[in-house]
Amino acid sequence: MYKITSKFIETPTRKLVRLSDDFVKSEESGDRSPEALKDAHVRLDITVYQDEAASIDKEHIEGGYIALGAKSVDIRIIRVPRQTVRSEAVLKVNTLRDKIKAMADLRGETVSESVLQKADLLEFGAEKEVKAA
Repeated sequence: MYKITSKFIETPTRKLVRLSDDFVKSEESGDRSPEALKDAHVRLDITVYQDEAASIDKEHIEGGYIALGAKSVDIRIIRVPRQTVRSEAVLKVNTLRDKIKAMADLRGETVSESVLQKADLLEFGAEKEVKAA
């Protein structure tokens, strides 16, 4: 019969701090105190809408964490596509005319009768009428 033993062997490690900023949901996580960041390698995940990603100044952010005592900063940008959110009122109506009216109501806008007539023409008009308009 074999006797199994174990022995703890200490290995060199790096102090890693994971942080996240989610600007889509307005959330952040992770300890950002100087004590937590001192001599740490920081990984920061930033979640933003894809059209806002270019406005992130990585060098400025990195400099801030280095000033707080971090040894290095790895910034990763997570890009989220924007999606148009439709109201139930828009989804419930059937015609293009009614959808345009519902969207205008949601936005507090008014739609001219000529736009509504063109919507009717697009939806119900003959191809020749649409091309002629």
